[in-house]
Amino acid sequence: MKTRNKSIIYNIDWLLVLFYIVLCFIGWLNIYASSTTGDAPFELLSFGTKYGKQFKAESCYELPPATKDAVIRYLSSGFFPGIGHVTAKKIVNYFGDDALDVFRNNINRLEEVKGINRKKLNVL
Repeated sequence: MKTRNKSIIYNIDWLLVLFYIVLCFIGWLNIYASSTTGDAPFELLSFGTKYGKQFKAESCYELPPATKDAVIRYLSSGFFPGIGHVTAKKIVNYFGDDALDVFRNNINRLEEVKGINRKKLNVL
């Protein structure tokens, strides 16, 4: 009968350890890459506050929804009171890809959609 080696070196799954180290390295590389821009020095966390470590963001921007389904979910998310899923679907079906432009530039055009009256428009 073969005796088993009880050394801890032989009982470790080295492939799993290597995989974990690679994933940690990739994670830190992504954090570093997302927190630096061309000429700016690396500073992901701000330590100079009285509340401890805090995430420091230099800028942010909003990505508009890209598909019709995404626009429907955006409009019916609760950000626009009085617009549920059905009303959002009507707006997107009526205006198509220009639905968000109507909200930004000419919200009074929403009265063209069946089911939206002046009272609901005033809530928006």
